[in-house]
Amino acid sequence: MAKRLWPGLWVAVVIVLVTVGFSGWGECGSQVAVQKVLLDGGGGGGWERVEDGEGGAREIFAGGSGREGDGEREVEFAIGVEITASYGTAAIRWRNGTFTDVVKIEGNGKFKEAMRWYGDDANMHLHPPYKWFDEPPSDYLRVLLRRIRKKLGLPATPQIGPLSSLIASLHDHATIFLRSHSLPLTPHLVLARPLLNALYAEDIRDALEYVSLPSEPSTSLCKKHEECTIPLAPWGAYVGHGYGLCTHFSNTELCDQEMSVLPPRTPSGRSGRNKTLVVTWTEDMLQITHRDMAAYYHETRRPSTYPRNDTVRWDLSTAEIPERDSREWIGRFWDYLFDRVGIAMEMQSRVEPVVLDKVLLVGDGMGREWEWEEWRREGVTTGAGLVIKALKQMFWELGMEDEWKGVDVRSDEAVFVGARGAAEYAYRWESGYE
Repeated sequence: MAKRLWPGLWVAVVIVLVTVGFSGWGECGSQVAVQKVLLDGGGGGGWERVEDGEGGAREIFAGGSGREGDGEREVEFAIGVEITASYGTAAIRWRNGTFTDVVKIEGNGKFKEAMRWYGDDANMHLHPPYKWFDEPPSDYLRVLLRRIRKKLGLPATPQIGPLSSLIASLHDHATIFLRSHSLPLTPHLVLARPLLNALYAEDIRDALEYVSLPSEPSTSLCKKHEECTIPLAPWGAYVGHGYGLCTHFSNTELCDQEMSVLPPRTPSGRSGRNKTLVVTWTEDMLQITHRDMAAYYHETRRPSTYPRNDTVRWDLSTAEIPERDSREWIGRFWDYLFDRVGIAMEMQSRVEPVVLDKVLLVGDGMGREWEWEEWRREGVTTGAGLVIKALKQMFWELGMEDEWKGVDVRSDEAVFVGARGAAEYAYRWESGYE
């Protein structure tokens, strides 16, 4: 019996290898047979030329962004990037607390196809649902296929190819900027990830590995917490606006004391849970999510759950906005807003008081000029203006107008705020914790 099974098994293995091999060639430029060559450099490291085996190459820097101090690293800067469903951004956080917005790179067609694939619930892993983002994969056949592709010099999946290309381009632009200013350079970065249900921790790490970037900053904190390089995009925006940050971030005890604040208060004076609403709008998608947010530091100390309820609406992207006033389009926009925000807030408020204290509007769609004459007459001229007007009206219709009072609405730096938050994460992690 065993002898009869062996030929069939070998045929299956050959089919898998051939299928995996041919499906991946050319997915991500010409990055195969990667070879690293150490070049001379300063600042505690050196340049590495990553050769692709076909005459092309890109350079990365194997060094540090700071110097060692007594019990704490004196970091000069740190790099953060954000990936959206449409584009990627990179920013640098300096030691004095300021930021430099380095670059925004539009994703190509293959990248956007990959993002739609990650956003399709049908592509979620079949393994009984993963509860935590960084949970080790247990569906071994799928993991084996990924490893075979990597051994062949391919990205672990077809979708990782374009994702890794965009990440590499963002890091390259940051590297060029730093090098042009004669600064010590680093391969480390923190990446704020989009909330797409089929995007897993292994995808981010495999994408970084494929373009020879480390998957974790080399700090003591990252040895304890494995999500160091991949915070949620809403947390990137939250931190990018300066929320939830302690000043004593190199000392866990002092940071805990600083972040142990009293619970927020509702307009009626009752204590309640604070909610932050994050609306992301780009040329390719609209996504609305709400999170319990207080201190970014506390978030890093526990694994994050998968955002299975954060549905992406591709049909409500800015590219899908009709040229003329469309009641049908506005109706779909309103229904999604009410479903994601209104119903959730109303139901939760029955259980315990809810304080919506912040609304963050992010994405390049927030600055898009609104061309409908009817809305212009009402003072709505941008995407951000439409979202704010719709939220106000929704809370009024729900009889929750008091909840809207005192809400901190932020739409400034909508394109780069996520990358700035990721850079803030990176700076604090690179500085290290006691």
